[in-house]
Amino acid sequence: MRKCPSVDEFRNLYAKEQTIRKQGTCKVHQVVLRTSTSGARLACKSSERKDERALERWALELAIHQTVSGHPHIVAFHAAYFSELNIIAGARCNLLMELCRECLLEFISFWHQVELKDVGLFAKDMCMGLRHTHDCSVLQRDMKLGNCLLQHVPGQRLVLKICDFGNSVFLTRAGDQRFPA
Repeated sequence: MRKCPSVDEFRNLYAKEQTIRKQGTCKVHQVVLRTSTSGARLACKSSERKDERALERWALELAIHQTVSGHPHIVAFHAAYFSELNIIAGARCNLLMELCRECLLEFISFWHQVELKDVGLFAKDMCMGLRHTHDCSVLQRDMKLGNCLLQHVPGQRLVLKICDFGNSVFLTRAGDQRFPA
């Protein structure tokens, strides 16, 4: 496996602006490229782990996210930055991806009632995203409202995008040894 950029390189390239959400051991921040003149923002999922399998698990998440990225109902992947595993501090991973400021759980909690036509559109978006992951031989094992992000596209409807492939696995077919079970 080729060497990935380090967390220190990430800090030199990107400025963290605000925390978007905290979920378990992960935080999602809005970040901007320090040299950017356009002001384009990305989301950065930062997580820390102290177990020796941390880098292996992040490598799988990274491989899966890269495999399924590029679909209109999957949050786009941009880059990954890793720190080395340290017995005391653990390891850190920063995954850069498309910025979506709201998840479906927050949307429903805020509005309390969602119109039936929107429920149908969100369900269709989710099914299309899941079909794409299955076509890529990936099983997203953590589908929940918090992992369905909403993209606000000016002049269009809200688009649902699936995120968080940390618990996902590559599917195997009988006799196929290409992917770990």
